[in-house]
Amino acid sequence: MENTNNIFAENLRSLREKSGLSQKQLGARMFVSHSTIARWENGSRLPDAAMMGRLSEFLGVDTNTLFQLA
Repeated sequence: MENTNNIFAENLRSLREKSGLSQKQLGARMFVSHSTIARWENGSRLPDAAMMGRLSEFLGVDTNTLFQLA
């Protein structure tokens, strides 16, 4: 079974790319640095619950979708 961080990381990267955004652009919209986005996408960190909600709303998905295997 895949690690939760890795599932989230893969889903976030996929959704960001489908939205046509760079890490820097997504970071600017979420008010975090592009390096924070990079850490989320490489699975070394997870955003807090409030940021999860903001990310899912911005990307147009349910929060649970961020943690589901594709």
